[in-house]
Amino acid sequence: MQKLNRQAEKPTVSIIMPVKNTAPYLDECLSSIENQTFANWELICIDDASTDSSGSMLDEFSKTDSRIKVVHQDCGDAGAARNLGLDLATGLYVIFLDSDDFFEPTMLEKALATARKHDTDITLFGGRRFDDRTKKLSSRFQFVNTKFTGSKCFNRNSLPHSLFQTTYPGPCGKLFRKQFLDLQQLRFQSLPNAEDLLFTLSAMASADKIIAFDGDFIRYRVNARASNEATKHLAPLCFLDALFSLKNYLEDQGLYSLLKDTFAEQVLSTARYNLDTVETDEAREAILEALQKEPFVSLGLLNRDKNEYPSTYAFHCARYLKSALTQQRTLEIEQQGFALDNSLECVVERRATASPVVSAIVPVYNTGHLVTETLDSICCQSLADIEIICIDDGSTDNSLSILTEYAQSDPRISVYHQRNRGLGATRNAGQLLSKGNYLSFVDSDDLLAENAYSLCVERAMQDDLDVVCYDAISFYESEQLENNYPTYHSFYQRDKAYSETCTGLELLCAMVEGGDYKPTAWLYLTKRSFLADDEIYTHPGIIHEDNSFTFSVLTRASKAAHIKMALYKRRVREGSIMTSPRSFSNAYGYYACSIDMMGGICGQLPLPRTYDTTASTLLLLLYRVQHNAREAFANLPEYEMGGLKGMPAASAQAMATAMEQAFISRKASEQLQNLARKASSAQKDVDRIQQSAPFKIARLITAPLRFARKLLTKQ
Repeated sequence: MQKLNRQAEKPTVSIIMPVKNTAPYLDECLSSIENQTFANWELICIDDASTDSSGSMLDEFSKTDSRIKVVHQDCGDAGAARNLGLDLATGLYVIFLDSDDFFEPTMLEKALATARKHDTDITLFGGRRFDDRTKKLSSRFQFVNTKFTGSKCFNRNSLPHSLFQTTYPGPCGKLFRKQFLDLQQLRFQSLPNAEDLLFTLSAMASADKIIAFDGDFIRYRVNARASNEATKHLAPLCFLDALFSLKNYLEDQGLYSLLKDTFAEQVLSTARYNLDTVETDEAREAILEALQKEPFVSLGLLNRDKNEYPSTYAFHCARYLKSALTQQRTLEIEQQGFALDNSLECVVERRATASPVVSAIVPVYNTGHLVTETLDSICCQSLADIEIICIDDGSTDNSLSILTEYAQSDPRISVYHQRNRGLGATRNAGQLLSKGNYLSFVDSDDLLAENAYSLCVERAMQDDLDVVCYDAISFYESEQLENNYPTYHSFYQRDKAYSETCTGLELLCAMVEGGDYKPTAWLYLTKRSFLADDEIYTHPGIIHEDNSFTFSVLTRASKAAHIKMALYKRRVREGSIMTSPRSFSNAYGYYACSIDMMGGICGQLPLPRTYDTTASTLLLLLYRVQHNAREAFANLPEYEMGGLKGMPAASAQAMATAMEQAFISRKASEQLQNLARKASSAQKDVDRIQQSAPFKIARLITAPLRFARKLLTKQ
């Protein structure tokens, strides 16, 4: 094999290429370099202890072209390999290429011409991703922000708020002046991944002249075997090491104050990118845990107002990460179950000696300015034999001190404090602590009518009811809220009266069919022993938890009735769940409740022997909750989808599939219910129903029920 001796003069460009186990791609990569239209280059290949044939392939290539130099290192990483290449480089310019990529023939020629024309320290250009699985080139131009391409040079002083956003933090697609790198003493970190971030962005911060042009030269291979990206999950926190090393560099150079905005956006975008691209649940959990600890917390990047972020994208990244963290916390609370949290402590004990008839459970979170009104309305009840269990759910305002002070004046009040666990978990804690014959949930910004408990208890005791429900009226904190949310005026008032004693299931179906079903937990007074015996608790950690709780209460209650009176006063205010912008938590709350309800339908209820109105009504109710979940999910801004990253991959995929799959609309479900109600009137109606599309869909959905029934019948 004849060796080509083309290195007759000092090379203009030194190409530095770390190589580790990329034998399947080396031929294409090296050929694309040899085919460059600019020929005065040297290629320094550092074989980083490859275990495949990469090393021998490099040796063979070097025998045919004197411009190719090969160095074998026993152990190291891409950062160490690039540093070795920098030490060996003799060119006026340096470019870093990856050994699994390939390049357009004019790359060096065009990049070098641009650098010489503008006398730059760094010349930026881009390319496209090449999917190794599909063998397709992306249509999107990447790796340099086209907003900044052109004939004008820039640096830290001209772009202090967006310097790092002009390119991506990898070294590829950048032609560096070698003298500039040496003067700044810039080198790569020795890390399993993210080793290039510190080098690249330190160079960007230090360079006096940078230019970006829209050269489309790089073919960046993705989904390749044995790449750093593919093994990033083994060391998922390297990017944080790199980011804070960059922060230290900027501070040492006196540049941090100037570049703090562009650094903040880089931190947020890099954190989001890594959360999206690691491949295991364990790696995602490690990243989310790190985002809740120092030094990340000290940056204060996740809880700023929108206008405090350097760009809209930075705000979106922050919300994306926060959505993931919120969902991770939700799952942690769910997994803790219904037991009392180990952080729960009694601040003020109940001092009254009489056994309470009603236990009023008041979860409190940052409502110090309102909670005294709520307590006044409970303490002034005409039924005096009550206990009031106030649980401060990790408030950050003065709620706990107000509760403590208020409790001193009424021996019926007990006060507890716990770390923040959400409304559902807090209600469960109150339920476990309660001693009354009946339970009542009261939100800490709402009010009770003076005779609410006396009327409910009287009705409950009259027929030994497990549950008695009542209505509510809404009142608004401001005229603006009233204009924005007019439907709340009568939302909690039922049109009809359901005063006759019946089973909870019958009451539920009657209210659903009458359009009067309200799942809100504070519209129900429930017998405590019934809840305890049936082990009915609120789904912890989520919002919209009332949907599954009330469903369980009514489908299992032996006796229930309704008092057609507005005994509760619902406050509509800013910052509450009902007036806050929709988030991933809304979609997940409905989704979790729908799963609970499906479990109740399949596992708790007597299975109907025929297709009847009860089954159709319960399915209709389930469809409504599923519809709410899908509607919330479909209307979420993109950054709220970070919530999926706070879940195990299998759970996230299950939810995403459930949110996207075809489903029966509410209108079709109501038609199904009407058809089923007529089924007993005439055989011809039955025949027609059985041939209808809604009926066939319902049969498909209820197939698990029928199968379970057959199994039970055999037993």
